[in-house]
Amino acid sequence: MPQLESLVLVVSDVHIGKKTKKYNVQVARKILHKIAEKLKDIVRIMDGEYEFDEVVLCFLGDILDGTDIFPAQATVQDIPNVFAQALVAAELFMPVIEAAIEIADKVRLCGVAGNHGRSGRNAAEAANWDIVCYQQLAMLATERFKGKVICQFNIPQVLPTRVKETDLFWLQLVSIKGHYFLLHHGHKARMVLGVPWYSLKSRALSWRSALREKWKVLLHGHFHQFGRMDFNDITILLNGTSVQHDTWALENFGLQGINKWWLFGTSKKYPMTFQFALEVTAE
Repeated sequence: MPQLESLVLVVSDVHIGKKTKKYNVQVARKILHKIAEKLKDIVRIMDGEYEFDEVVLCFLGDILDGTDIFPAQATVQDIPNVFAQALVAAELFMPVIEAAIEIADKVRLCGVAGNHGRSGRNAAEAANWDIVCYQQLAMLATERFKGKVICQFNIPQVLPTRVKETDLFWLQLVSIKGHYFLLHHGHKARMVLGVPWYSLKSRALSWRSALREKWKVLLHGHFHQFGRMDFNDITILLNGTSVQHDTWALENFGLQGINKWWLFGTSKKYPMTFQFALEVTAE
């Protein structure tokens, strides 16, 4: 009998509201429907070898394209209203959550905010529209799936007598089967001569010593690239984007944006038992 594992999908850089030659909100809708189908298909293929008692969706930010991030941004958007972006994005992820519920009895949603969610240069950094999206996502999931979804987003909590703020909305430790994973959007890593693997490695070593919990895997987005780095007992997974025909990565790195997200299993013994580079396309 196979041991029970957690199935983990890493989600980042969806940029709902963004428009390119081959990407808009309707394409994003098709992509997320396809992701839901792929999750069920992969689990079906693995039936008998792996059994899952939990699905964890780790959101790494830039779920929304945001507003006023750069001059004339609205001219390359099909949803300029960032509040509308948040509402639409939450709705678009419902098929993925529904597929997760078909796979396992327990579904967890975790996540950190990205730089495209920021409200403005003079606003509080934690006033982030990704957080609004996560709150809407939590509300919809709670209403529709009646206790089957646990939301653990790194967001402020409204308590009876006060608001419990978080000063680490951009960083989150998540425990999965006893292993700690560190979630970070990625905009805190400095870009030097392309994708900053050296910067990521240095930051990972610093965070390992600064945080009490000995995490094993750093989940990282932001750069619209995809890859893996292993050193000592640390693994960095760099997650791609759903944006098709991505000109941002081409302009900044001379590289095409990579339409792949990480999907992996976690057991009590190993932080990653298998891994897939999940194609994030509408095809």
